[in-house]
Amino acid sequence: MQMQLHEPGPGNPFHTHDGDQWQVVLEGEITFTVRGKEPRLLKAGEWVYIPRGTVHRNENRSGK
Repeated sequence: MQMQLHEPGPGNPFHTHDGDQWQVVLEGEITFTVRGKEPRLLKAGEWVYIPRGTVHRNENRSGK
C-alpha cells in the first residue's frame, strides 16, 4: 500500500494510475475531480474509489 499526502495548495495535475486506488481523507478536506465531471468535496472520514485509468486530480484547500 502506498500513502500520499496532499499538502495545502494548488494540487496535482490530471493524471491516471495503472491500478485501482482508494483515497481516504484523514484530516481537513480535498477537492477530488474526475476529468469532465463536477468537482467533489471530500471531508475527513470520507473516501472515494478510483478505478484504474480514471483521469483525476486532487486539491487541498483546507490548510491541513
